[in-house]
Amino acid sequence: MVSHRSSCHHFQKNDSSVPLDVMKSVEVSIFLSARQDVVDILESDGKTCVLVKEAAASLYHVEFDTEAGSLVVHVVIMPKIPGFVSEEEAKATLIRYDPDRFKREGAELRYYEPGVIPSKKNWCGIVLIPTANPPPPQYESSRIQRLADLPVASPLSVISDAIAGIQTAPEKGRASKLLRLLEMVSRHELVTIDDEFHRTLLVHLERVASFSQEFQHATSILIGFCQGEHVEFNGPVIHEDNDEELNTEGSDEDEDTKAIVDLDLGSMPLDPPSPSRQTTAAGKLPSASTMRSEESLEMKQTFRQPRLFSGNAAPSHQPSPRASRARPVKAGTTYAPSSTPSTSSPAQNVACRRSHLGTHVRKTPQRANTEADNRRLQALLLIARRLVDILFGLGADCALFGGLASRLYGNPRVPFDIEMLVQPRELSMTPEALKRAICGHDSHLFFGDVLHFRVNGPKRLAPNGTFRGNTCKIYIMMLSELRLPRTALSPSRVEVRESLPILPYPVLLLHKIQEWDAHRKRPEVPNTYQRHRIEADVILGLLKLEPMAELRRTRPWEDRSLFSKEFMALSTRRVREFYVAYPKSKPEFVSIGF
Repeated sequence: MVSHRSSCHHFQKNDSSVPLDVMKSVEVSIFLSARQDVVDILESDGKTCVLVKEAAASLYHVEFDTEAGSLVVHVVIMPKIPGFVSEEEAKATLIRYDPDRFKREGAELRYYEPGVIPSKKNWCGIVLIPTANPPPPQYESSRIQRLADLPVASPLSVISDAIAGIQTAPEKGRASKLLRLLEMVSRHELVTIDDEFHRTLLVHLERVASFSQEFQHATSILIGFCQGEHVEFNGPVIHEDNDEELNTEGSDEDEDTKAIVDLDLGSMPLDPPSPSRQTTAAGKLPSASTMRSEESLEMKQTFRQPRLFSGNAAPSHQPSPRASRARPVKAGTTYAPSSTPSTSSPAQNVACRRSHLGTHVRKTPQRANTEADNRRLQALLLIARRLVDILFGLGADCALFGGLASRLYGNPRVPFDIEMLVQPRELSMTPEALKRAICGHDSHLFFGDVLHFRVNGPKRLAPNGTFRGNTCKIYIMMLSELRLPRTALSPSRVEVRESLPILPYPVLLLHKIQEWDAHRKRPEVPNTYQRHRIEADVILGLLKLEPMAELRRTRPWEDRSLFSKEFMALSTRRVREFYVAYPKSKPEFVSIGF
């Protein structure tokens, strides 16, 4: 059995062999995790949160931070109704939800990362700032933005926090970061607060502007704005839509709310799939845009009828119109939103996360899907169906994996991207050639060496802010990259849900463990490293879903049409290391044959 110490990243306190940049990257990763967890827990507990100081600045400019060892998450907290929140009550809530990570040290609240054991520093400070509701003008809901799905103070408030205490020119490294922050924040849409706040901020800005010509230039837009002048922006303004208020400004409510699609995604209307995950009478995978069949899809092997979330509904017997996948499709089709899996309340999610999977499970409650989550899911399903159409037309077998596949099996998290596993029938075709072929088929929608889909083109698929940068990233991977046999994508193996092919559940489960293993080994890349905790949450969620019952019965790990010997050898090691890190997941893995 692999020991806990060998399965996680640990740094001896006096170990001079650990590079300082790696040590700092681990601290930054802990800071980012703490920032996310504090907001998740307190928002699910009915409180309004606003990230301020470096926690907010790091969202506007990722390289902005304090000196190593002094990263602190500052959060303004207030009730959703008029009144006041007790700081002690909020601290107790955090500790109650996750006592392994949130702990008191005297009067200080700290966030610990148990995966870094022992370490030079495996924690960061948490400062809660209770504020009454109604709040000061800078913390009113109309002035709070959401970046990376986190509530963050407005640009002017962030700058005020960053410069209020600076009386003299900072040293070179700090000055460079502050200049970059001023530049980045100036590119965001500036929101008026009130005259008193603007006058106070103007005093600070003029003091900073006196440090050098660089600071004078960097503060010019902000100074002009505070003086009430019409300011000219030197670059594209970054508009950040509040997920909760996407329909309130600058857009037609009916178009945004209903997310009616007018895209070149097919030649006939797409009826929303029924709650029973509608399939054709023969059990074949329906077309990506009209559930139509065609010669290129009518293969000798057919897709089996999918196992459903609850019960097995009879397949649809309505005939599917015929249309060609190979021909360019006509524009101007109107699509209705797809149905979405049911969501649960925050309280239900908290109870779910406190289940038998153990004390090492992060108890951060999964928030119920918001309207923005559901819009994003609808858009993802439409994009995925169009992509499947193109791949079938190119003669490639394919199946979704990753976050969207996990969602279709029942995991509550809605991803921001699409991961597609592909096996071209021409074995010589490379991923790059396949991406070029996809872009060539629909160049106005698909673009880039790293494949993206334009969500908000002239014919928009979703409101601004539904996707980061208003594009959906698409990852194309070949079977060989995952060490899977070609037969893993055969029609008899692939599941079908929401009219989409998805990777068989046992393959998906082991692939998610592979991703967890890869991400936890990259502490030098904070954005990658912190994803290992997201992957762990997804895995723990997958272990509680309906397909586990069949997996306990079949135990398909010796099936060489699904798993190669090499892949299974690696997977066995990864599974053992996972249940060492999350001990109470061990019975679930033992029950399926590990």
